[in-house]
Amino acid sequence: MAAGDIVGRWLFSHEEDGARVYRPRGGTFAPSRRPRDGFDINADGTFRGYTAGAADALVAAEGRWTQAGDRLAVALADGAERVLEIVEAAPGMLKVRWDA
Repeated sequence: MAAGDIVGRWLFSHEEDGARVYRPRGGTFAPSRRPRDGFDINADGTFRGYTAGAADALVAAEGRWTQAGDRLAVALADGAERVLEIVEAAPGMLKVRWDA
């Protein structure tokens, strides 16, 4: 899988077969009471993850990513490290599993 297939701004859409499905920001989503978690994977190796914080405001976590096959190693600025397994990458959809 080429890095160009996963570069973009992704928002959580739903879960499917144990994997989380993300779709591009700006796409069509069903209404949600809470902000959607998501992340940006940039071609320059930077990563920004978004989660809902206090009062449902999005909180960003900055970091860097490297790719090894179908896995991304994400090193966040706060020292945390995560692995993102790419289950499927298609135009308009990214299906992933985060490490536990």
